[in-house]
Amino acid sequence: MKILKNKRLSIVLIVALCMQMFVFALPAMAAEGADVNQALDKTLGYYNLQEKFAPKDADWIALGLRSSGVETGNKYVSGELKEALDYGRTILGSIASNCPEATVQGYIDTLQRMQTVSEEVYAGQFGTAGATLNQTIWAVIALDFAAKNGFEVNYDRDAALNYICSQQSNNGGFGEYDSAYIDADSTAHVLVALAPEKNKYSDVIHKALVYLKSQQCDSGAFLNFGSANSDSTAAVIEALIALGENPSGAGWKGNMVEALISFQSPEGWFVYSQYNNPSQPNVMSTRNALLALVDVVNGQSKYQRPLPDTNGLSLTVKAQDIFRLDSDARLSCSLLNSGSQKASILVLTGLYNKTNEHMLTYTSMEKILQAGENVELGCGFTIPAAGEYEVRTFVWDNWDDKTPLVSPTIIPVK
Repeated sequence: MKILKNKRLSIVLIVALCMQMFVFALPAMAAEGADVNQALDKTLGYYNLQEKFAPKDADWIALGLRSSGVETGNKYVSGELKEALDYGRTILGSIASNCPEATVQGYIDTLQRMQTVSEEVYAGQFGTAGATLNQTIWAVIALDFAAKNGFEVNYDRDAALNYICSQQSNNGGFGEYDSAYIDADSTAHVLVALAPEKNKYSDVIHKALVYLKSQQCDSGAFLNFGSANSDSTAAVIEALIALGENPSGAGWKGNMVEALISFQSPEGWFVYSQYNNPSQPNVMSTRNALLALVDVVNGQSKYQRPLPDTNGLSLTVKAQDIFRLDSDARLSCSLLNSGSQKASILVLTGLYNKTNEHMLTYTSMEKILQAGENVELGCGFTIPAAGEYEVRTFVWDNWDDKTPLVSPTIIPVK
């Protein structure tokens, strides 16, 4: 990975300092505090455990991963295309997944033809007359993103933005359907779309920010129809960074980044709220948190900069079963080189004792991975009957340099 590796992956770097002793000392994965780099690492590691991304979420996941400098490999699956929103998200995901340029340009051309140019009431809108506001919001974001990444884009941007602004409610918020259903998420997404023209639409943006402040809890989290949740908090963070504002700046309550991380599990996934299936991953909330964390770490909106180059490597770690005390932990690691150049890799998987911060045992593989090549490493450990343990997988370039190439994957022992 070419970005973030000097700012994140502290776990790997500390491991590297202790390698020569063959007794590995690592810092604990602390749950407290707003360590956004660690939170992003844990989220990326969670996605290393996914073999495929669900089509309805794959585009957003791919965008978040690629913006982190991580390849999606063959995990990306595009969804069904019907509405403008479908084409918008698919443009984002297909660019992030390095789909053929002709295919992406086809999506762009189709989406541009979906803009209304004749009906005065709906002039500038994407989709059929009366379509939800999200259709136009995400069409604008996706087309601007495509242009930023070198694709040919030609639509009536001013008309689209003017249409979006015309839907603002008296309290400053926006809703997906109409003024009776105003919410923080839609309002934040509007701000992302308006951000490149923030001076031109400063009054609209100011009113929207006033509304968002009214929806923030003392904890820093944001409400959506009365419920504090991770999705709304993530969306507002993305909006503020797109506007060039500090999410922890004056005028906001608490610390919204810390509030977002409070919804994260030790395994890296997120829940929607503390009261909604807190023991199970929420796929949408996890992808939304990923999108926000990436922007916080990069200090810039993913929608306003070209995607970073990557090393072409993607990792999938598959556990044969839930890891439990007094049993065997068996897993496989699949590493794909989707880049155009060969790569020197070192895959290391170890059983980590969290109590005394030592690696009890490990297995490793070194290889020159040719362009397009996929390799698999199977391994297993016997887990002691008592204690606190994790299984961790790292990918470096070699034993000498130990440069991290892929985010670490952490699997807890239950």
